[in-house]
Amino acid sequence: MRLSVKTPIRSADEGLLDAFLVSAIATLLVIRVYLEATGYPQLGGDGLHIAHVLWGGLGMLVAIVLLLLFLTSTSRLVAAVVGGIGFGAFIDELGKFLTSDNNYFFKPTAALVYVVFVILFLASREIRNFRTLTPEENLVNAIELSKKLAVAGLGEADRDHALRLLDGANQTDPLVSTLRARFLAAESRHAGPSRLARTRSTASTTGRST
Repeated sequence: MRLSVKTPIRSADEGLLDAFLVSAIATLLVIRVYLEATGYPQLGGDGLHIAHVLWGGLGMLVAIVLLLLFLTSTSRLVAAVVGGIGFGAFIDELGKFLTSDNNYFFKPTAALVYVVFVILFLASREIRNFRTLTPEENLVNAIELSKKLAVAGLGEADRDHALRLLDGANQTDPLVSTLRARFLAAESRHAGPSRLARTRSTASTTGRST
C-alpha cells in the first residue's frame, strides 16, 4: 500500500508568527531587565527554586490547549502571544541546560538565543515566500475566513482578503463560487482593519519610508 504525503497547507495569516516572535523577545528582555534590577531574586525557599522556565512551559501549554479547544481567529492570536511569552521565559534559561553546573550566566547563551530567533524569523519568511499560495491553499484560507460568517464577525478587510484568496483558487471548484456569493452577500461590520491588514499596512509604510 502506498502512502500519499501531501504538503502542509500554509496559512495566509502572516501576523500570528510575528506576534509569537515579538512577545517572546519582549518577554526575554523584560525578564532580563527585571532580574538585573532586583538582584536576581528566587521564587521559593527551603531548598525549592521555582525557575521561570516552568512558567514558560505553562505558557506554551496554555497556547497548545487554546489551539486544541477553540477555532476562532482571536483564540489563535491569544495562543500566539501566550505561547511567545512562554517561549521567551523558557529560552531565557537556556544556559542552565547547556552547562553541567546550571550556569544561568553562561556567556554564549545570548548569542545562541539570538541565533534561534534569527533562524525562526528567516525560516518562517522562507516558508511563506518561497512560492505563492497554491489554488488549494487559497481556497483553504478562504474557508478559514468563512468561519467568521457563522459568528457575525466578518470585517470589511477580512471580506476583501477572502475575495482575493478566492480569486487565486481553482475557479472550477464549486466551493469557490459558493463562498464568493456568501462573502459578497455578508453584511460587513464597520470595524477597523483586520489584524492581517494592519500588519501589511505597517510593513508597507515602513518599506516606503526606508
